[in-house]
Amino acid sequence: VADVDVYKFCKDIMNAAFFFFHPIEIIWQKVSQWLPSEIVAKPQEWFAFNDDRELIFTENGLSQEPLPPYKFLCPRHEDDYLNPYGLGDLGLVFWLVTFKRGGLKFWVSFTEKYGAPWLIGKEPRSNTHSDTEKLLDALEALVSNSVGKSSSVDAFDKLLKECKSGINIALLGQDQTTDKETNHASASAGLEIADDIRDSDRRIVEAAFNELIEWVVSLNFGDVVCPKFELF
Repeated sequence: VADVDVYKFCKDIMNAAFFFFHPIEIIWQKVSQWLPSEIVAKPQEWFAFNDDRELIFTENGLSQEPLPPYKFLCPRHEDDYLNPYGLGDLGLVFWLVTFKRGGLKFWVSFTEKYGAPWLIGKEPRSNTHSDTEKLLDALEALVSNSVGKSSSVDAFDKLLKECKSGINIALLGQDQTTDKETNHASASAGLEIADDIRDSDRRIVEAAFNELIEWVVSLNFGDVVCPKFELF
């Protein structure tokens, strides 16, 4: 048990908040008592839930194998009777991230193509060499002053800001702590919402730890009262 990385265990549990659920295998070792020797998170795509809402091992969606008892913890986020898989935060931001990446890609392409405007000057045949030099100086001044169309650039900027705001709201519950136009009052209110999300995530960790503690007690001492783990 001393070799178990508790912080990595907590991180693996918290992945359930992002990926719906996250199976974690417990490898037991008996010295004087049955205790976990390794705690290993396994790929989510290896598992599914059967009609009885029980976690099973599946291969390509074809074979379904029941799992042995006391073997796999399965922290879940926002699961219910109809949806044992739960709801992941990353599912809420999929399209926002997709559009943000696409918008950034087209914005970079637009900047490369139109960032420095192409200007064409026309002069009559009667112009002298001095007139031509004046025309060239005028065109150079226009380029250095970034004369061009800014409405398209603003459209990209607004798209990226909207996607960024939506991602922050989905993951943090608010965008006040990351918005440059926020004020102290709105940022403080936003932090209160973030605290609520933190407390909700903490309960996922506590539930996984307490289930593991129940397994250890059951394997070694039978049906007795278990200690409770509380995360501060």
